[in-house]
Order: sequence, then C-alpha cells, then structure tokens
Amino acid sequence: VLCLFFVVAGTVKPIRVSPVELVDYLLGKTIYLEFIFTLILYHFFKKN
Repeated sequence: VLCLFFVVAGTVKPIRVSPVELVDYLLGKTIYLEFIFTLILYHFFKKN
C-alpha cells in the first residue's frame, strides 16, 4: 500500500491543490483500496 501511496502522491503533486484537498484525496484512495483488498481477501478465504 505504501508504494501505491507514493505513486499516487507523485502523480498528484504537480497539480496545484490545497494540502487539505490532497490529504483528503490520498486518504480516500487509501481507505478505498484497503476496503477492496479486504473484500478480496475475505472472499478468497471464504472459498477455502
């Protein structure tokens, strides 16, 4: 997740946005990705 976080941060940085918006965007992305990852893991373990 950290590598992905830095990739997202790197792609967003050049665009001029307020720090609050940037943090909000990054947090939203991270939570969203973790949620999907958890769902995938849940389904994977449920099958076995």
